[in-house]
Amino acid sequence: GAPPGMEALFSDPELMAAMQKPNVMQALMEMQTGGPAAMAKYANDPEILGLVAKIQAKMGGGGGGGMPGMPGGGGMGGMPGMDG
Repeated sequence: GAPPGMEALFSDPELMAAMQKPNVMQALMEMQTGGPAAMAKYANDPEILGLVAKIQAKMGGGGGGGMPGMPGGGGMGGMPGMDG
């Protein structure tokens, strides 16, 4: 089966629509494997940031990539390495 929270992701039509976009999938894959550098690359992309925040909220706001300080509603508070 899927990890906890994945069912919630796949039942969200907005997330599923976003994940059909090649640029979104590329960004998500990079962030999964690239760590803080990949996050910094997409820090100014509101579409990607909003999607990441929504995914984290659905998955309990917790793990999946070690992004502390990112509240479920979005915002960039407290993300290490995001100084510009």
